[in-house]
Amino acid sequence: GGGFNILAIEHEGRDVARWLNQRGVTAFVLRYRIGIGSTEYRRKAGVEDALLAMKTVRRRAAEWKINPRRIGMMGFSAGAFLTLAVATQYTPESPPDFAMPIYDGLPDGYYKVPADAPPLFMALAFDDRERTIAGATGVFRSWKKANIPAELHIFHDGAHGFGMNKKGKASDSWIELLERWMNRLGLITAS
Repeated sequence: GGGFNILAIEHEGRDVARWLNQRGVTAFVLRYRIGIGSTEYRRKAGVEDALLAMKTVRRRAAEWKINPRRIGMMGFSAGAFLTLAVATQYTPESPPDFAMPIYDGLPDGYYKVPADAPPLFMALAFDDRERTIAGATGVFRSWKKANIPAELHIFHDGAHGFGMNKKGKASDSWIELLERWMNRLGLITAS
C-alpha cells in the first residue's frame, strides 16, 4: 500500500511475509514504482511491475522450489489495486492461482472478470472510505456474477490501513480468517 506515493512496506509487506513464512509459505515483497508522474502513470507502472513479478515467480518456480499451482498475490490499498489488476489482466505467463486484495477495490467497469479468474479473499472495515467499500462490494458482485469463489469480510471498525497492526478493532481478526481461507484452498496446512 501507500497510495502510489510511498510503500507501506512494513505492516503491509514484510510483516505479512513473515506471517506467511511462519506458515510455510514462500513470500516475496514487491517494491513497485511509486512517486513518478501522474496518478494514472503510477498506477500503470505499478500494474506493469506486478504483472512482471507474477511472471517472474511463475517462470522461476521450479528453480525456487515453489509449487506452480499455488502462486498468488496479496496487496493492501494501492497494492490491492495491483492485486486486482493482476487477477483480471494477467497474461498466459502470469495468471495468479488466488488473489487477496485487502481494503481496496477497483471501481465498477474498471476491469472485466476473466472466466478463469482466481478465487479472492477480501477484507476491509466499515469505517473506511465509501469508495473503498463500494469498490470492494462491486468486485465481490463481479466475481459472484462470474461464478468464481470470493470471500468478503467487512469489519465494524479498523478504518483504512490496518495491515498487520493490532489496534483493538474488529479488523484485528482478518488474518485468522485469511488463514482459514488459505487452509480451505489447500494453500497452507492448519497451524
